[in-house]
Amino acid sequence: MDIARFYDLGFNEMADLYPEMDPWLPRPGSTLVIPSLWILPKIKKPGIVINVAEMRLYYFLNHSRKVRTFPVAVGQCLWPSPTGNFRVIEKLELTIIKSMLYIGLRPLEQPVILMR
Repeated sequence: MDIARFYDLGFNEMADLYPEMDPWLPRPGSTLVIPSLWILPKIKKPGIVINVAEMRLYYFLNHSRKVRTFPVAVGQCLWPSPTGNFRVIEKLELTIIKSMLYIGLRPLEQPVILMR
C-alpha cells in the first residue's frame, strides 16, 4: 500500500495487477511494474472528471494541456456514487474522525467526515 500511495495509485490498481501478492507485505526483493499511463477521458472544457469504474479523478487544468490524476474512493452497491454534471461552488477544509454513531439505520464502519 505504501508503494501505491507513493505513486498516487489506488489499492485496486495494484491488487488487480498483482492478485497473488500480499498488498501489505510484498516479498523482499520483488520487482513491480508501476502502472502510470491512463487513457484520458474526452472533455469539452477544463475541469474535474471522475471515472467511477477506474476509481480515478482527472483534473484538466485551465488553458493548458496538463492533467493531474488521483485515485478516489467511490460508493458501494447500496450507496452508489451520484453521477451527472456538477459544479464546485465552495471549498472547505475537512476533518476526518472515526465514530460508531448511527446515521439512519446504517452503522458507520468507516471514518465520518465533518466540517470544521
